[in-house]
Amino acid sequence: MIANVAVASGLLTGCAATTSPVAEWAKFTATVDAASPSELIEVREDVLRDYNSKPRDDARLRLSYVLSRPSVATQDLTRSRALLEEMAGNGRYAPLRALASHEIDLVIELQAAHERIRLLQSQLEALKAIEADLATGRDDGTESGP
Repeated sequence: MIANVAVASGLLTGCAATTSPVAEWAKFTATVDAASPSELIEVREDVLRDYNSKPRDDARLRLSYVLSRPSVATQDLTRSRALLEEMAGNGRYAPLRALASHEIDLVIELQAAHERIRLLQSQLEALKAIEADLATGRDDGTESGP
């Protein structure tokens, strides 16, 4: 897996000038997305090492993508967005930067929706408990009503 990321990282840095940035990006993202959680930690370290040695736009883009993956151990959306903001707005990777930024927006929206679902489920469980208490009161004949 790490070898695949290294190959994909090499492609995105321009080692293969005949490959388009979009094709390089697709290969890199597919490799990262196929990584298990433990492999994703290794990928993050590998990409971070590359970024620290050569903080270019392609390295920022790769690190941003890895940090935006939904993993408890590696996800850092704030840093991911900050890396994208450091990139040149109209450079070679501008379309991929825009795509990655949009994906982060979607991840944030999805997380907010999941939180809302958890809240609604909690409220539903509370209402079910109240309903069960009321039903128990009716069965005991202790409920007063019209």
